[in-house]
Amino acid sequence: MGDILAILESDFELGDDLTIEDATPHIRLTDTDASEDDYEWTADDNQVYLTNVTDGKVYLKFDENNGYAVATRPTDIKPR
Repeated sequence: MGDILAILESDFELGDDLTIEDATPHIRLTDTDASEDDYEWTADDNQVYLTNVTDGKVYLKFDENNGYAVATRPTDIKPR
């Protein structure tokens, strides 16, 4: 059937692979409501981050050694 890309009633649907290529590829999730936090998935220096871009806090990080770190509080990220 081929690639499927549809935008219906403000929703985005993708029915195939999605490739994002850049020196630091990222996906930003922006909440358009006032005073709400925004988030971003970023790949940089052999690591992947989930960051609250509103306050700059990293909530989740994966590294090149298959290690990961999870923030138990927004101000705290600890290796596992």
